[in-house]
Amino acid sequence: MPIIHFINNKTQTAGGMKNVLAYVSRKEKTVSEDKRFVTGVNCSPETALDEMTATKNLYHKTDGRLYYHLVQSFPSGYEIEPELAHKIAVELAEKAFNKYEVVVATHIDREHIHSVRPERA
Repeated sequence: MPIIHFINNKTQTAGGMKNVLAYVSRKEKTVSEDKRFVTGVNCSPETALDEMTATKNLYHKTDGRLYYHLVQSFPSGYEIEPELAHKIAVELAEKAFNKYEVVVATHIDREHIHSVRPERA
């Protein structure tokens, strides 16, 4: 069973959001053979920063909390394929955060598979 927790990113700036999006989408963490486990919900992963920034500007919410950073992780030794872990993470993002732009990236570079979701606040 996965555990979900929030990462407290104290740097709530556009630069901080850019860094989180770049980190979670890194190819060495998200690519296995010919599959890349990065999906955008209500945005494109490649342009997520611009889309999130445009939405913040549209609704005049350019200060305070700019984004949330969640991690859904499976314990070490838990038998789950990356495809299923990613599918679960995307479905959660679609249901729980359906009004927001979310990037779901499943990291497969560690013993425990985990999915991270930065999203616009």
